[in-house]
Amino acid sequence: MVKPMNDTTMQCIIEHDPDLIVSWFNTLPGSSLERKLVSRRKSQFTWCNRMMMSPMVDWTPQYDYAAMRVAILQFLLKSGSVAVPEIRPAGLDRAAWYANEGSIPPESVVANDLGFCLAKSDWPAARTVVLSPRGSMEEATALRTLVPLVGGCIPPGAKFRIDRARLREILEETVYHAVGGATAGVVSSASRSTKHR
Repeated sequence: MVKPMNDTTMQCIIEHDPDLIVSWFNTLPGSSLERKLVSRRKSQFTWCNRMMMSPMVDWTPQYDYAAMRVAILQFLLKSGSVAVPEIRPAGLDRAAWYANEGSIPPESVVANDLGFCLAKSDWPAARTVVLSPRGSMEEATALRTLVPLVGGCIPPGAKFRIDRARLREILEETVYHAVGGATAGVVSSASRSTKHR
């Protein structure tokens, strides 16, 4: 049986390996550094999956690391582990936060630069997008403000497909790095407090 990741498994991973989460977000999405780091911890994901199912069931977990990264980041923002100030953070001037090592897909760099460009252009709108409930009127209004700016934030000649859901994910990643991310202690505490609510 193939079992996709669920919220309980994600919570387990965050709680049992907060150092992984911090290290993971210090890599650029889709880079060889990210793949190398996450593949080394695959046994951790398997352990968390097996804890949620009967040991009598034979199954093979499947992992979508890109989707896991998005889900973890959304958890950190929703739980308040990553404080998002009303005032534009100084970290928006550090667009190239990632290590310039390994193989980095060009679209990952374009996505990162797009997020920083939009957030620098209109921080209140970017902040509203990442803190609003998905599908809410607040999110829609803020996205309508940002979408016209997208063209000016993508280098001429670059090919980049995007929809509103992807734009939100890019902005969530941007905000995380613009405010300095989260420590392992903060990640672990957030996981425990959410679990016991």
